[in-house]
Amino acid sequence: MGLFSIFGVFFLSYDYTDPVKLNHALPRPTALEVSSLGRLPPELISAILRYLDPEEAISFTLSCRPFYFMLRQRTLFRSHKLSSRNRGKFLTLLEKDLPNHVACTYCYKFHAIATASRHLPSNRQRKSQGPSLPCWQFDESTRIDTLICCQASSTIFSMLMKTHRQGHDTSYLLGLLRSPVITIERKRYAEQIDASFRIVNNSLLFREQRRFIASWDHSIWFFDLKDKALSICPHQVYPSFQGLCQRNNIHDMRTTYSFVPNNQKLRPWGIIPCQRCHTEFRVDFDYWSDRRAVAVYITRWVDLGGFDVSNDHRFKDYLYMDGQGINSGDRHSINLSEKGSICEAFENVPYEEWDFDSIVTDLDRKKLMLASWSR
Repeated sequence: MGLFSIFGVFFLSYDYTDPVKLNHALPRPTALEVSSLGRLPPELISAILRYLDPEEAISFTLSCRPFYFMLRQRTLFRSHKLSSRNRGKFLTLLEKDLPNHVACTYCYKFHAIATASRHLPSNRQRKSQGPSLPCWQFDESTRIDTLICCQASSTIFSMLMKTHRQGHDTSYLLGLLRSPVITIERKRYAEQIDASFRIVNNSLLFREQRRFIASWDHSIWFFDLKDKALSICPHQVYPSFQGLCQRNNIHDMRTTYSFVPNNQKLRPWGIIPCQRCHTEFRVDFDYWSDRRAVAVYITRWVDLGGFDVSNDHRFKDYLYMDGQGINSGDRHSINLSEKGSICEAFENVPYEEWDFDSIVTDLDRKKLMLASWSR
């Protein structure tokens, strides 16, 4: 039973793919024949296990057939006693030899990259048969689809970054995460959400821009809106737009009314970074003279990390309120990014020069205007 639960790679009940893709037919190396380990007596080989961690001992046992038959009684047949943490480490060790799979430390098994689409939140809801996977439960408990975007999946993030590190095309996986621009009609104003991902310097970056437009007659009501909570990250959640501006020393909105018509684009506040995760945002205002309306742009950039090493905490820093990961064993000091660096990496221009409406297409602008007119 222990073997079955540990070596999920051999029993891919959820993510089984074509065996040919696992490259089982590749010639096996004969490293033991040329290694000094091959000249050691069995007693010394067995003694080596005392100096290895449990997951390393199992990997050592599986390294070649002689070691397997010699050591399996001491390692493999006791594998059911491994702690969850050691099981996760063992899967990570095996993952290096499985280019088409990622190790899931929540399910304690491997997920095939070819089955990435089934991990989308929209596809999970359609699969009524079978229990929910532990990694899906993790995404739901941390509200990734709300904190990041509706298509976000920690499993697909890992698949995407592993594919990138191997130098393969990532357009398919990036396409899974991409969601269309969403336009929403609200009472007295309209809202638009535009989200996208990009890989820069072996790190997964996320950008979201939320656009709000209210007619000049309703703009005061909009800025004082109390039931419109705004979330930048788990550490920056504001009960209203006015609260966001007051907390970040953005001047009172009523003074903006006299400025906006004369200076259509106001950007005096620049980038505002979070002090507890790798997130930064900025607030911009625009006056649409053809609509006699005030438009507000809230753009945020998030560095989610590389999803490759255990000491890369950027993803967990973003998800958790205390910035310390899942438990006390994950506590670490947070090295925050330089102000504006995430924006510059994503946009590939100095953050002072980036224009907030440069990513708004004519079609998106038209949809937003139509939504505001239909109220």
